[in-house]
Amino acid sequence: MKIVLPEHMPVLNDTHMAALKKFGEVIAFPDFPANDDEIVRRIGNAEILVTKWEKISDNIMRRCPAVQYIVTLSVGINAIDVEAAARRGVKVINCPTHSALSVAEHAIGLMFAVSRNFYTSQKMLADGKWKPDLESFCGVELAGKRLGIIGGGLIGKRLASLADVLGMEAYYADIETPKHDVDVMIATSDYVSLNIPYSPETHHYIDERRLGLMKKTAYLINTSRGAIVDQEALIYVLKKGKIAGAALDVFEGEPLFGEISDEIRELASLPNVVATPHIGYNTKEANKRLAEELIANVKAIVTGSPINVKN
Repeated sequence: MKIVLPEHMPVLNDTHMAALKKFGEVIAFPDFPANDDEIVRRIGNAEILVTKWEKISDNIMRRCPAVQYIVTLSVGINAIDVEAAARRGVKVINCPTHSALSVAEHAIGLMFAVSRNFYTSQKMLADGKWKPDLESFCGVELAGKRLGIIGGGLIGKRLASLADVLGMEAYYADIETPKHDVDVMIATSDYVSLNIPYSPETHHYIDERRLGLMKKTAYLINTSRGAIVDQEALIYVLKKGKIAGAALDVFEGEPLFGEISDEIRELASLPNVVATPHIGYNTKEANKRLAEELIANVKAIVTGSPINVKN
């Protein structure tokens, strides 16, 4: 089978590429395509398309009829029109396990950072200042705090385990949980961590109403997808001090690369926000597992027993 990687994928080294080549002809490109026409040209008559960041639309699939499988180097499948793929008989396959620990650890790191004012205190030092009493940087401990985890999948479970070691009390809810119960958990948690996939059903799952339920001393943590939160409403409650702060690895309208929007810049500049540019998944260990997961997916395809099929 012909396997095409139409975008830059530094996670794959020479050993990984050699392993892929055992299953068919492999063509890999060292950069990102400029537009859909370029993506289509690169895909050509490949049967297996391996992607990560590029959006794979119905139009692209229509113009690349040889594609039978789309393997995404991610847990989420939001960049792919999954319904269109199903209509065209194209199987969408993800890599669901590689980043669970990395993202969970990142969420814990964000909680520490926002709770102990890492960003604002470092900025003060970088500006050449020192406050003897440091009263404005008085933080809070994680131990003994209630952590509400929205999403009980692999990441949510890993996060709960780490939180337990720190002496936190972890509770779960997800999109199947009754609305009232979710609201109660949000209203009673000291930290609310978002760990659910993005979908039309979870768009702005944390909206102005639910942000209004949070305690004034509570923190919002998001390592899932930006559009799960109403970003405009979040900026409002943070500016008004209606919640203590937010720690964010993902944003609504985040770019593939390059310049960010004014709204993201404003949010990341707030003194009660700690922000990272969607790097929670990105560790050496997770990248190694991701490459291994991709190879296992391709092997399963060529041997006739696909795994991790999402449609």
